[in-house]
Amino acid sequence: KKDLSDDTILAKTVFDNTARERWSFGVATAITNVNDVDIIVGSDGRIIVDPKPNLDLATFALVNFHFQPVDTKAKSLATSIHALGGLRLGQSLEPMIGIGGGIPLGDVIDLHLFAGYSLEFANELEPGYSIGQQIDDEVDPFKLKIRGKPRFGIEVKFP
Repeated sequence: KKDLSDDTILAKTVFDNTARERWSFGVATAITNVNDVDIIVGSDGRIIVDPKPNLDLATFALVNFHFQPVDTKAKSLATSIHALGGLRLGQSLEPMIGIGGGIPLGDVIDLHLFAGYSLEFANELEPGYSIGQQIDDEVDPFKLKIRGKPRFGIEVKFP
């Protein structure tokens, strides 16, 4: 035969052996509207109140677990529901867990909405210390305070 077009076609069937996935990754942005403050030691050695910005965008790196295995070539809203967990990308450690779901935007990314809850590790003054007080370098006037925050936002998910 001189050409492949001379072959007789017996059947046109495509087999897809791509495994279904339970795990995916994403980057999420949650808007926080909590008027919150941090208590820190300023550059002059005094205890000060540092207000957090209102409508602060909190960015999280996430790992997603899908309740149903997802065929990455035939995604749907029904298979998009997933649990998520991750950490805030920022100056402080803030783990988050939640649930999300959304729509595929193509072969590479999906756009999802999520609701979750994060734990922020913050400073609280020890008894005997006050705002504006000058402290020595060797003294730690803080104790750990864990603050829970509800989180709602948008996730860009990579299958």
